[in-house]
Order: sequence, then C-alpha cells, then structure tokens
Amino acid sequence: MAQSLKEHAKKYGPLSITLPWEDQFSDERVTVSLIFSTTPAGAIKRATFDGKSWRPAVEAAGIVPTRHVQCLGGRRDRLRNSLSGRRSTVVESRVHKIPTFSDHLRLINERSTAFHAAVAAAPRLDMQVPTHPERTLFDLVQHVGMARRKSAAIVAAGPADAPPEKSAWDDGMGAPREREALLAWWTESIEQLTSALREAGPDRSCWTWWDDSPSPQTSGAWARRQVPEIAVYTYDAQLTLGAPQPLPDEVALDGFDDCQFTVCATTVAWPHDPAIVDYHATEGHSWRLRLSRDGAQVARFTPVAGEDSETADVSARGTASDLVLFFYGRIPLESLKFEGDRRIFDQLAAWDPSV
Repeated sequence: MAQSLKEHAKKYGPLSITLPWEDQFSDERVTVSLIFSTTPAGAIKRATFDGKSWRPAVEAAGIVPTRHVQCLGGRRDRLRNSLSGRRSTVVESRVHKIPTFSDHLRLINERSTAFHAAVAAAPRLDMQVPTHPERTLFDLVQHVGMARRKSAAIVAAGPADAPPEKSAWDDGMGAPREREALLAWWTESIEQLTSALREAGPDRSCWTWWDDSPSPQTSGAWARRQVPEIAVYTYDAQLTLGAPQPLPDEVALDGFDDCQFTVCATTVAWPHDPAIVDYHATEGHSWRLRLSRDGAQVARFTPVAGEDSETADVSARGTASDLVLFFYGRIPLESLKFEGDRRIFDQLAAWDPSV
C-alpha cells in the first residue's frame, strides 16, 4: 500500500490549497499540500472520506475484507457513546422499519398518481399555489416534473463527482401548456424516474447533495428522497384546489425520518448556541436533533416517563404528516404542540450548511 501511495504522489503531485485549519471559523488561513483531492480539485471531506472513498477502495483492491455497515446505526452509536455517564430519559427506540426499495417505488407511483389527479381536477392551470404565491399550478407541475427528470438523470449516470449537465434531463422545451399534454408529460417524467431507479437497483453509487450526512450516496437513497418530496408537492396541488389531504402514515413516518437523517444531519458546525431539538409523532416515533459545533446529529429515541432527563431546548409534537409539512414550511409551528425556545426553529429554517 505504501508503494502504491508513493507512485500516486509521484504521478499526480500534491495539490496546494489554502483554507482554515482545525477551526473553520478562524480568520487564519493555512496553505497545505493535499496528496488526494476530489475530481474537481477540491478538498476531500473528512466526514465522508473513510466510509465513502477510502474504505470501499481498499475493499475493492482486496487489501481488507468487505464489511457491511448500517450507516444510521453507526451515527446512533457515536451519539449514544457521547452521552455515556448521563442519566437520561432517552433510550434507543424500537427499530424503525425503513420501507424497502420496492416500497419506495410503489409510494412514488401512489403519490404521483395523487398529484396527477389533483392537477386533472383543477378548474384552471393558472391558479395560484398558496404555498408558492409566485407559482401557478402549471408552474408547479413543470417544476416538480423537471426535478424528477433531473433525479432520473443523476441515478442513470451512476458514480460521479457532480450531477450531469442540464442537457441530460432538460431538452429546453419545457412542459406543454395544454392540460392533457401536460399530464402526459408529468406521467412521462415519473416513468423516467422509476425506470432509472429500477434499472439501477437500490445499491448503485451516484452523486448526491447529502454527502456529509449519514445517508448513503446510492440510487436507493434517491428513491427514498423522492417520496416525501412528491408527497409535499401533492399537498400543494391539493391545497390549490381547496382540498388538502394529510400525507399517508407510511409516507409521513418514513419521510420525516429521511428528512432528519438526510437533510438535517451534517458535520458542518452549527453556528448558534448548542441546542437539543426533539420531535414527537403521535403515531409513536420520536427523533432527537443535537446541534453543536460538531454539526447536527440525529437519533431516534423513546422517552421514558418518570426519570430525570436531559431536557430538550425545544420540542414539537404532532402527526407525522404535520411534522413533515412543518419541516417543509407548509404549515406554521402553531399547528403543532411545541414547548421551549421557538427561536431555534427559526434558526434551523434559516440555516444552510452548504453555504
């Protein structure tokens, strides 16, 4: 291995890069030489290098035996270990059953059919969408359909350091404005997505924007991500008609779990005072989000009554559907039962770890 590394360094040479060292908030900049870099000549993220680059490479080379790791379990274990020595009401919850890849394909089709039905029932396509006042119903269909086509292109491209060029999923024509043609275009968009996912299967590696989360960078993770997104946009379309429906329990419970572990969890430092946020679904599931300079760590848990606890700074309780709709900004915090410092929710809503 040492010889291989020497040959690599000799062939490609180190890359000089200047960045904050140790403390990303420091004004001090340090120039270092990187032996390894990403394809676009950037710094490799330490949080994902071992599990998503180095370990798979040495396994593929036969240097070490292949191991099977459940990504979410590892993050939960690290969080639990960091809390050792504290008396708490937080215990590991009963196993959260994540729907299978086939389940996610089924749910994509079910929510897409519901979206289609709402658009078909609308009296006009120029109706304003209440949750997106700048958009009409036509705009909503085009936006959501284009996003599905882009997701399909990402999955079809396989392993990559960046998403494919826009020409891979957008022909520049846009969606047709006539209703029947628009609905056919929507159906085609979903067929492109589900066909790409079926061809890839659940384990194909591909580019994702959540590389600093514990969720895998795979086609299966893309399939899971589609479900709450299409479900929430279906809610938007139904709301436009004045007949919004709650998200189905299966969609909402898994959707909120995915939102926490894929969208919220990150190794990027939380820029405010450390905080603990608890979410409780009335269906019996709970999540704890721990915010600190180590990032945002998520764990599923079961509250145990009658014991001293590490109290959350703020908590929200509601149906899983309402938790998802609140997470996506479709309903206000007042629609949930909440306790604690609501400013933390405002800070979360404004925080973009990618910036």
